Amino acid sequence: MTVLKQLFPMDLQYFAENEPAQPVEPAEPETKVDVQEQQPSQPEAQEEPPAPVKQEKVVEKPDPRIAELEAELAALKADKEKLSEEVTGKATEATSAAEKVSEYEATLKHVVEEKLANIPESIAALMPENISVAEQLQWVDKAEKAIPEKETKPAEPAVKVEAIGKPTPVQTVETPIENLTASQKLQNYFQAFFEK
Repeated sequence: MTVLKQLFPMDLQYFAENEPAQPVEPAEPETKVDVQEQQPSQPEAQEEPPAPVKQEKVVEKPDPRIAELEAELAALKADKEKLSEEVTGKATEATSAAEKVSEYEATLKHVVEEKLANIPESIAALMPENISVAEQLQWVDKAEKAIPEKETKPAEPAVKVEAIGKPTPVQTVETPIENLTASQKLQNYFQAFFEK
């Protein structure tokens, strides 16, 4: 039975995943080679290795740029040391500044807590929890302005004594103008007129 070589070659590389496809060439029919036609191989002429070349010592003259480059290198090393010292100085300044900031935040928290004590608990509970201390202070200031006067906790009046032996100041209660008598009204008018 004879197999025909004229079948189409199947290129399985198209189905491979990673390798590029290479076209397959059809196989050539075998040809018979006569043994007599082949020429006997001739031994190659052996070449002798080249003779070693004497190397002469070449004395190079020093390049004048080398001295300049060494001077630049020394200057750059000095600059590097100076900059590293400055960096360590700035690092210590940064840590001291961070400590000061934390101290200021603690003081500001204390101020916010004092102001929150003057605000009713129903309003203080409305303050957001995830805001910074500065924003908390702003919120408390706005809350103090928004609270009606009757809801604020009354501050105890402090009597200030200026010196021993002098009479203490007497607090006077002002009565509305509608409740004053005619003589009191005239007295207030003339007192205000002549104080000008």
